Amino acid sequence: VGKIKSAKKVADVVVALPHIGGQYNSEPGEWQLLMTDALIDAGADLVVSNHAHTPLRAEHRGRAFVAHALGNFCFTPKVGFYNDSCQADYSIVLNCFFDNDAKKLSRKTFSVVKTVTLESGISVVRRVSDDEIEDVNAVCQRVSGKIERFNVKQEYDL
Repeated sequence: VGKIKSAKKVADVVVALPHIGGQYNSEPGEWQLLMTDALIDAGADLVVSNHAHTPLRAEHRGRAFVAHALGNFCFTPKVGFYNDSCQADYSIVLNCFFDNDAKKLSRKTFSVVKTVTLESGISVVRRVSDDEIEDVNAVCQRVSGKIERFNVKQEYDL
């Protein structure tokens, strides 16, 4: 928190990247929310957390924007401890656009990607396909907080 306050004195925008959140949780937990709020209170403008190994919601909290978890990216899905209902093989790529004049976040979008393990045993991240519509829809609903149906596309607005 002290480093966030120091950074706020000299930076136009402060981004915090804490490694917090319950593994495979479908929602951010109480501790994660308390820590996130402390970072925002200290001056963070954008908080991007990751530890859940599954995408979680992105939202405005107070004056800041928060992405509670982006997903796995390189963590091998479906190996070892795994919860099949949490879409742990999916991740989101968060795109944040800043207004240089206003010195603030002006637009947020995300893309959905999937980690797959090839026959060679190597895991790769790839774009999602139309035949994954149900999982993509679930990920988009969780991240956006919207209950509408989503189509598979390159990028979604937040």
